[in-house]
Amino acid sequence: MTMKNKYKLTSLLAGALSLFSLNMSAQLVYCSAAASSTFDDEIFNVTVGTLNNTSSCATTGGPGSILNRYSNYTNATPAVAAPVLVVGQNYPMSVTVGQCNGYAYGGYWVVWIDYNQNGVFTDPGETVYTSGYNTWAVAGTLMAIPGGITIPLTATPGITRMRISAQEGGIPGPCSNPTWGEVEDYNVNIGSGTPCSGTPAANSVVTTTASICPNTTAPLSLSTSYTLGGITYQWQSSTVSPVGPWTPVAGATLATVTSPSLTLPTYFSAIITCTNGNGSITATSASVSVQPTTTNTVPYFEGFEGIGQTNKLPNCSWQASNLPQTCQTYTSAQNQTRFPRTGTSFGAFYYSPANNNYFFSNGILLEAGVTYSASVWYVTEYYGYTNWTARMWIGPNQSTVNANMIAQDAPAVSPSYKSLSNTFTVATTGIYYVGINGQSTGACCGYYMSFDDLAITVPCNLNTPQVAVTANSQTICAGQSVNLTATGADTYVWSNGATSNAISVSPMVSTSYNVVGTNAASGCTAAVSQMINVNPSPFVSAVASQPTICAGETTILTAFGANTYVWSNNANTAIISVSPSANASYTVIGANSFGCTSNAVVSVVVNPLPNVGVTSTNANNLACPEDVTELTGTGAVSYQWNSQSSFLIGSPVYISPDASTTYTVVGTDANGCKNSTTYQLNVTECVGLKDVSMTASGIKLYPNPNNGEFVIEVNNKAANTVVVTDITGRELLNTTSQNEKTTINLSNYSSGVYYVKINTEVIKVVKQ
Repeated sequence: MTMKNKYKLTSLLAGALSLFSLNMSAQLVYCSAAASSTFDDEIFNVTVGTLNNTSSCATTGGPGSILNRYSNYTNATPAVAAPVLVVGQNYPMSVTVGQCNGYAYGGYWVVWIDYNQNGVFTDPGETVYTSGYNTWAVAGTLMAIPGGITIPLTATPGITRMRISAQEGGIPGPCSNPTWGEVEDYNVNIGSGTPCSGTPAANSVVTTTASICPNTTAPLSLSTSYTLGGITYQWQSSTVSPVGPWTPVAGATLATVTSPSLTLPTYFSAIITCTNGNGSITATSASVSVQPTTTNTVPYFEGFEGIGQTNKLPNCSWQASNLPQTCQTYTSAQNQTRFPRTGTSFGAFYYSPANNNYFFSNGILLEAGVTYSASVWYVTEYYGYTNWTARMWIGPNQSTVNANMIAQDAPAVSPSYKSLSNTFTVATTGIYYVGINGQSTGACCGYYMSFDDLAITVPCNLNTPQVAVTANSQTICAGQSVNLTATGADTYVWSNGATSNAISVSPMVSTSYNVVGTNAASGCTAAVSQMINVNPSPFVSAVASQPTICAGETTILTAFGANTYVWSNNANTAIISVSPSANASYTVIGANSFGCTSNAVVSVVVNPLPNVGVTSTNANNLACPEDVTELTGTGAVSYQWNSQSSFLIGSPVYISPDASTTYTVVGTDANGCKNSTTYQLNVTECVGLKDVSMTASGIKLYPNPNNGEFVIEVNNKAANTVVVTDITGRELLNTTSQNEKTTINLSNYSSGVYYVKINTEVIKVVKQ
């Protein structure tokens, strides 16, 4: 037998009591109503208007009260003042229900007000509020009436009875006597209100500060309550701005109303009018925020830590099939093996009535081709009852239609948290929902199955991408490039920092290249490596025996560092000779025993040969044996003169051969390059000139030799120029004559050799 049943057995022995309450102003007698058990559910607080009355399991009301069963606060000592509630006005109201033992139970609570003061609560409109099912925490659960209560204009002014009843497991009536629960009576003072005239005082709208879920409502009220009557209200809304444009809210004509179901953030205002004179004001607007749709990606975890209060869902996109009657959430541990696995919050299913009840998560993006793992932890009462089945579903909607059941425990029995888990896949990529299903037989006595820590993950041991690497060559020579290509994943990171699937590398030594491939859908990775073996390349060098040569010379090129060689001139030995005619570069490719190659370049500078020439003071290259001729070299910087009988160095040089001689001159330039040319001097016995000397054109000079006087005879009638010079080139005479015969007299000059130039022709003259 459970502790709950023991309490109930004890309370039944106490029997039932009949109670009544007397209205002090009207002497009305109301029906009795009281719980039959002193255990369990207790009303801890009632708040409305100026009334804020708190009690406990150890306190009760005035005369006629019975501890833990009925409290009469209409004549309590000290007095509980009746709050003034003006007709037509709206007032927030809340009730707190808890437990007078260590277990939390749930039920309903109802508020009645005898508005017409006739001694009964059954007239139309006198059932002020009926709650839904609530689980009441041991310490008490505060429950506010949505939108508060509005005193009808037809209410009779004066002291009026208000009754509040909390009953476990069912909805109480005004005169019912529940087994577990409590009934409390209060007086309220209904005020008639003074009719409003003129214009109402300024006011502003008050809304919830928290975002509401889509397709739900929000309470709307005014910051100031009017104490006058004769006031009308028309609420209006706008989804555009806090100043409109406005649309009237249908049926919203009270000071406190509930908004329509909202899907967008909305501004609300109210037109407040005094019916006596029709003066009106527009209340300053306020907004109601609507939470957006929530979706998640994997990994996904929900531990209910953000619900904030009992019977709230993690977010607006979650759904529960019967909240809070059979689907419940908590922010602290409860009795009957209800406690969180981690943190402080968790969810639970209640066993009655027998049903399939569900929590559905918000949307989660799942990828086709990925194997997921889903888990949720559950716990049942420690007695081992077998009336529960736990299931988990995955589907495209927040229902089991077209959904797949991926895990089941039947019966679900575990006094400590147990994992309900499995792996699954989806056929197409999209948004999916997790369903947590608690199915009860409705039979006693496992009252609750609690659950916590829903998780969806991607186990990478089941989703390892098949990453592979290929290389266009696994063995290369140092410095060569190799192409590596990775496949099997969506993104890649190489050990050298590259992030493309294909890379080109040029290792100098044997190197292992690692790549980590990641699958975009699962986020899972795999790593592979590829070894590239690198053979050394030879260190090839080349030198020239003479890096700089003169044109026509030869230099020796020598290569080092390899086994075999190929030169750019197709030679294939280590040592070659070349004779370039101009500056040239020679490339040699050397190969080692691995077949790896390197190259070297050697350059040869080729200086041109000097253009050597000779100038002579002997214009006709004809001399007498005793004549001295000056020879000057040109085109170089130093000269050597050679003949069969002489060797001279320098420039100029002087020669006086006895016979015709050929001279070879070798000129050397600033670069040391040499070239040569020849000069021939014809020597004749000057006496052999006879008396007449004649040129090729027929010009005659006679006598020759002579004593200084001679005749020049020409065969034309033109003006002829005659120039006489000595052997040094000094001009002695320069004259022009049109005579056929011209006499020249050199008697004033010493004997020797002279040159006579007639126009362009030269005749050597000897004066004796």
